[in-house]
Amino acid sequence: MIRYLVVAVVMVVALPAGAEQTAGGPDEVAIRKLYAGYDAAWNTGDVKALSAAWADDADHVEPDGRMISGRAALEKDLTTRFATDLRGTRSVQTVEAVRFIKPDIAAVDAAYAVTGVQDAEGKPLPPLKGRYLDIWMKRGDTWQIIMDRPVSALRVPRK
Repeated sequence: MIRYLVVAVVMVVALPAGAEQTAGGPDEVAIRKLYAGYDAAWNTGDVKALSAAWADDADHVEPDGRMISGRAALEKDLTTRFATDLRGTRSVQTVEAVRFIKPDIAAVDAAYAVTGVQDAEGKPLPPLKGRYLDIWMKRGDTWQIIMDRPVSALRVPRK
């Protein structure tokens, strides 16, 4: 019995730092809930709630390559866009993987689809779809996006 107890103690002590975070752990659940909240805010046009997901010093790259630095700049851009090209759109994000680089840093691989997009004349456009990689940082008890990068969805024909 003592032998098993010693083995158990050695195994617990030998675990690497940060190993307490497992797939589906509380931080992963929290991040996934933040994406659901992001979609809910998007779908009601709540720019303040959308912006709250971002750190003050975050940076975001639009799919067209335009860089937006800082939460304030992102909020300003979203305010303009929700009054124009994103007005009335709906977002659905699909989180495919959450990987903890450190206990307070997570990389999230996800896909998005934005429907209801219209051109300048009000004609419906196809949904905007793509993939991205977000880097989240936990500061205190709060997870926030610090970097967002779209991933090209170009298809290269196979020979």
